[in-house]
Amino acid sequence: MKTMIMNHYKKYPQMQLEDMIKLVYQQCFGPAHLYDIPSLETVTAYLEKEQKDFKDHKTTDTFEAIGNHYVRVSLRAIHDNTLPLDGLATMFYESMLTSPLMDAKTLMTFRQGLDTIIDLVEKKTIDYSLEDTLDFLNDYLEKGIRPIHHSEIYRQHYHPHYRVVHKEYISL
Repeated sequence: MKTMIMNHYKKYPQMQLEDMIKLVYQQCFGPAHLYDIPSLETVTAYLEKEQKDFKDHKTTDTFEAIGNHYVRVSLRAIHDNTLPLDGLATMFYESMLTSPLMDAKTLMTFRQGLDTIIDLVEKKTIDYSLEDTLDFLNDYLEKGIRPIHHSEIYRQHYHPHYRVVHKEYISL
């Protein structure tokens, strides 16, 4: 996990702590969220809406491995006709259905990921304030482990528009 975090930190130097937490969350839990899984129709409709607003800034790869067999698939894949919209929607939906449960094992892996971030900050490998990092993580954990949004800085610099998909569902 340390290598994956560092690779993203180097690739996205404006990455903030919440972006790292999001990355670790996605690696551990895939596209699963804590609420009910929406229907394929709902997933497709939301993707259609987001695709209409998509502006390709070419700041991220079309396919970006994030570990644990998960890939961030940029909406660029639809934009440049690499994937049909309904194909990406189905891949995302199937990945949601088979995402790991939030059980003791995946929770431990997630916590280890957060500990890795703390270790990197303590060693000054990542240039974040240790006090701010610990405060943010404590606040995050007090509110419960959950998916979070990218930071505003990350959104401004990298314009992330993607779906997390398990690689077994990627069909080109």
